[in-house]
Amino acid sequence: MNNMVLDSVKAAAKDAAESVLSMYVGNQPGNVPGIFLPVDVYYWWLGGAAWNVSSPKKHTARTSC
Repeated sequence: MNNMVLDSVKAAAKDAAESVLSMYVGNQPGNVPGIFLPVDVYYWWLGGAAWNVSSPKKHTARTSC
């Protein structure tokens, strides 16, 4: 992957993460940690999906000897 494509992917990922985290209010006083902005119907897996997307991933390759 060339640098221009890699930079574009990184910029898109940053924009997506910022968009998701802009809905997070759990770090503000009086709000519940882990919960994103209220919607009409809130299910626990919505917050889980948002955290899964926004959490840094570490990919490692394992080789057998």
